[in-house]
Amino acid sequence: MREVKPEGPHIYTDKLYGARAGVLVVGTAEWYGWLGTEEGREFVWRTAAGNWHRARREWRRKSAYWYVACRVGGRVRRFYLGPAAALDGERLAAVAVAIAAARKGLPEG
Repeated sequence: MREVKPEGPHIYTDKLYGARAGVLVVGTAEWYGWLGTEEGREFVWRTAAGNWHRARREWRRKSAYWYVACRVGGRVRRFYLGPAAALDGERLAAVAVAIAAARKGLPEG
């Protein structure tokens, strides 16, 4: 698994850059609409600690959900972000905290 780079659509602070639709504010109707497009199948975001993570959309049982796959202790782990309707800045921050805790060997919570 390679290092994640801010290529393509990416979130910095609370805005999505690099989308054909222009700059979108995370959590707005335009953001949720973009998540349902073909272009909106993946994006990267930067955590408060400065790490970049790639979120991807996956389909299961005719429903879309989002996840992040990253290395933790030499193994690839998947972290669940949830359905598009739950994908906002707070959820991204919470998952980033869970990833950081897992990398430090702390229990998630």
